[in-house]
Amino acid sequence: MKKPGGTEKKRYLLENKSVITKQGVSKDAFQLFAEKVRDNKGLESRWAVMEEARVEYVRGKYFVSFLKNPLECKEILEEDKDLDAEDIANVLLEKNVFVRCDRVTKTARPGKKKLSTWPAHIEIYTKIKVFSETDAFLAWTFEKRHPLWQTLLSFWLISWDRELEYYDLHSELIQYRRAQMIKQKFISEELIVDSHLRRDNGLSPLMPEQEEVRHQIHKTAMLMEATKERWHLWRKIGILQRRHEMSNTKRSMRA
Repeated sequence: MKKPGGTEKKRYLLENKSVITKQGVSKDAFQLFAEKVRDNKGLESRWAVMEEARVEYVRGKYFVSFLKNPLECKEILEEDKDLDAEDIANVLLEKNVFVRCDRVTKTARPGKKKLSTWPAHIEIYTKIKVFSETDAFLAWTFEKRHPLWQTLLSFWLISWDRELEYYDLHSELIQYRRAQMIKQKFISEELIVDSHLRRDNGLSPLMPEQEEVRHQIHKTAMLMEATKERWHLWRKIGILQRRHEMSNTKRSMRA
């Protein structure tokens, strides 16, 4: 059989470009549809342990009854929006958007006549990979996207928690230092950690590195004060020199 040449191959790609594009769009559309469905609060879901990992899953019959309702997100599917709920579920199974699962424990707990509606432990159902409305559990395989404000809030909470940990550690170090100084009888005062007023007045002993920083700050402040006084002095000298020059100029003009 003769293989198609470069021109024929290019013609084949151009003729089937629309089909290939529709397939790619359909795949993205079903993924986007699944994300919209998962974010919808009308679909009840739970979390369970599956193979040592926590996954979010839904019941098959709840999923079908949810899709039978008029949903705006079905418009994403374009020409596939009129498919039955079972057909949509089978397409999502084929695309591995979710996997069919089954409960690990097949018997009711002691004192219970029925199995739990939402089992805490599930496993992948490997026998049949076809959707079943009656006994199927569907576990989502993709990570749920969080809004931007939730991400920023989580980063802010983490940074705030780290600041609290640093503050607690710093207070413990100060408390330990004070306790050692009281034990060595360097000071005989009550052990008070959070006393900013006493610390500012120089009555609360600090850590050695704090004393060094405080000394550097005091030294810098003194240097700035001296520089300020020196600048005022030079300013006064400059004013006096200008006044003297102006008086000499007036005298020469009179003469």
